[in-house]
Amino acid sequence: MPKWAVYLGAGVAILTIGPTVFNLALRLSLGLITLSIVLVTGLAFLGVVGFFAYLVWRFIVDKMNGW
Repeated sequence: MPKWAVYLGAGVAILTIGPTVFNLALRLSLGLITLSIVLVTGLAFLGVVGFFAYLVWRFIVDKMNGW
């Protein structure tokens, strides 16, 4: 098998496999970015809700203690 045939085969393989790998990597990175954004937003939302719940709970406890 001549060298140019090997190089040609490798080139064709890279050209055919390359975009697929790139596409997969792009989708994976976009998915990870979306996931991290969703996680951060969810955690922030939970934190805010928890904070308000804590404030309300403190208020109720204070009222029950007759403050």
